[in-house]
Amino acid sequence: MTRSTQRFCATSGFIMVALFLGGFVLSGFIVPPSPRLGPGEIAALFQENRTRIQIGMILCMFGSALLVPWSVVLYLLTRTGAGARSPMPLVQLVSGGIFSLEFLYLIMFWQTAAYRSDGQTSPEIIRILNDMAWIPFVGLTSTAVLQAGALGVSMLSDSRETPTFPRWMGYGNVWAGLIFTTGTVCVFFQSGPFAWNGAICWYLPLTVFSIWMPINSVFALRAIRRSTDVTSEAGSAADIDLLADEVEAIRARLAQLAAAQTR
Repeated sequence: MTRSTQRFCATSGFIMVALFLGGFVLSGFIVPPSPRLGPGEIAALFQENRTRIQIGMILCMFGSALLVPWSVVLYLLTRTGAGARSPMPLVQLVSGGIFSLEFLYLIMFWQTAAYRSDGQTSPEIIRILNDMAWIPFVGLTSTAVLQAGALGVSMLSDSRETPTFPRWMGYGNVWAGLIFTTGTVCVFFQSGPFAWNGAICWYLPLTVFSIWMPINSVFALRAIRRSTDVTSEAGSAADIDLLADEVEAIRARLAQLAAAQTR
């Protein structure tokens, strides 16, 4: 993988968060509807904001796909430091791919609800589709927890004098994974901070996620740049050695020619 491709994959973390937040702001979902709203209220919400929801979820769809290249570059950057036998970098990679699919699948529930919000579909069905999106979107935390935890352990396993990522980043990823678990309990509540629109189950994990991806991207880019500098220095040293060898060979050849003329 070329350095420019690695940089793109690392940068995809910024793009993913920007598309996701932009899509949720556009659709009006950045402030989720209350789980206690009735079928008529949910159906009206989708009818009034149909086009905005559809465009917003398209942005989120493309943003979700960027979890894959982002996870790939982190796998490449952590596998050397974690050790050839460590499964954690690969666990992080596979979890990232599954995480992306989970986002994509749930986004399509909102798209389906918007698609059918034409006044001909029962409001009860619209609300069920909305529930089938919000409950797992907030409450399905296991994959995100596994990815963040595996990433953190991979970073902490790098015991070299100059690790690829600073050690505090490993602890930060583990803590991010633990905070993601707060969304799990939204299945028990329809109001308050533990509901899917509550401070603990929605806004706290959303804030951490919006910081988690960009900060890993920043240090991934630094690691890529550092490895590029090391490679360039090694290449320059090799070029100097090669040039010195060629000069020595020319000098030896000239000495031979001079000796032959003397005879």
